[in-house]
Amino acid sequence: MLVLTAVSLLMIPLSLGLREDRAGAAGSGGVPGEAQSTRAALREALNVRGYVLVTVGFFVCGFHVAFVSLHLPSYISDAGVTMAFFSAPVSAIELGGWAIGLVGLFNIFGSITWGWLGGIYPRKDMLALLYALRLLAFLLFLMLPLSWVSVLIFAATLGFLWLRTISLTSGLIGYLFGPKHVAML
Repeated sequence: MLVLTAVSLLMIPLSLGLREDRAGAAGSGGVPGEAQSTRAALREALNVRGYVLVTVGFFVCGFHVAFVSLHLPSYISDAGVTMAFFSAPVSAIELGGWAIGLVGLFNIFGSITWGWLGGIYPRKDMLALLYALRLLAFLLFLMLPLSWVSVLIFAATLGFLWLRTISLTSGLIGYLFGPKHVAML
């Protein structure tokens, strides 16, 4: 932790060398040929309703990811959900680990599929579909009886939908505002 703290503190003075090149290429807003500052890009984005909605959606995505990765294994353990795998007992805490593992495994398939879909269909439509499917997955998981089957199906489904918002959101923001300030926006 001390090494991490020292490296983190070192980042502060090193970041001063990353100042914006104000004589650089033109941004997406303002007069053509005139560079757009970071502040101007943020001001422009905050005045676009779609950007605010995407930002709120991205917050919800982060909440889902943090909430599930922190609380799903303990929820399964607290509920005492167990199973047997080829006659070997799997404890509730192990099943929680399996659930997070399935999220990771299906994340691979989701990355490929949603990246492909985002290249074919409008990204905003794919984001709306993604959030709707996440909502449906959460509702079904909470409404159906809790069992090892529901846990594993939920984990696989959520893994397929896990971090897909990152690439779709980044692509949409880059499309709307240009590539210069994508990381900041």
